[in-house]
Amino acid sequence: MSAPTSRPRILCVADQRGWIFDRHIAALRRFLGERFEIVPHYYWDKQPYDEGEYDLVYTLEWNLARPELMRRRERNVTGIRSHVAWEAMGAAGLGLILRERFGAVHAVSRRLCGIFAPHLPGVAYVTHGVDLELFTPGCAPGAHGGPLRLGWAGNRQSPGDKGCGLLDGLGGLAGVALATCGLGERMLTLEDMPGFYAGIDVYCCASLTEGSNNSLLEAAASGRGIVTTDNGTVPEYLRHGESAFIVERRPEAFERAVRELARDRELLARMGAAAREAVRAFDWRAKALDYAGFFDRALNKESQPDG
Repeated sequence: MSAPTSRPRILCVADQRGWIFDRHIAALRRFLGERFEIVPHYYWDKQPYDEGEYDLVYTLEWNLARPELMRRRERNVTGIRSHVAWEAMGAAGLGLILRERFGAVHAVSRRLCGIFAPHLPGVAYVTHGVDLELFTPGCAPGAHGGPLRLGWAGNRQSPGDKGCGLLDGLGGLAGVALATCGLGERMLTLEDMPGFYAGIDVYCCASLTEGSNNSLLEAAASGRGIVTTDNGTVPEYLRHGESAFIVERRPEAFERAVRELARDRELLARMGAAAREAVRAFDWRAKALDYAGFFDRALNKESQPDG
């Protein structure tokens, strides 16, 4: 009887504890823990690691990589999750860096894949998911009959801050209340977030720079109404007028959508239900398998003899 094969060890590098990338790692550990030993590491802890102790080093966002710790290109893999950090160098410039440093790269939206495909042959489409068991619809949005409750969640410190200044202004509309949370203000845990969405009717997003907006996925899974810009994976699952209002990043565009949902609560309930159905394709149980395939392909390449 042969001895059991040990699981490949994958070091997953996030920016900081408790924030979005850390939550992605937790999802990968939950759904892929039987196939891989997934070890979290945090860039902002400034602690070194030994690449040789792992079968792969997966840096969740390419700009968190530490070149001084990278020895074997094929052992290092990464993702492109944003439109922000590479704008100055352009897609061609970043593509060159990624080809030199990483054995495999994925992007989290078809939009990003299309941008980088000419400069990064083989870039994979692997996006993250949403926990459909944790985020579930409660009562229909707007059923309470009071002021329309808007919400957004994010990072005010980030260049891609979801247009929080624009959205803050919506709280001044008559018959509208606004709730916010996120890094740099009211920080909620993942376990707190279902309660946040249950307390709002409409989730608003004004980002133009994110690859895939986690809060949008969670709000859609929670059956909330959605008013958003056309960013990241939005066109991959949301449809304007059916499961969301997809608007330009202008105050008046957001105001018109919000006023319509405040006036027509039946429309709001239908769109919330449609958003829940639309986001099913992003269930973490399915998306985790895409990561497993990405890791397996990289492990196979890394195991090949040089030359």
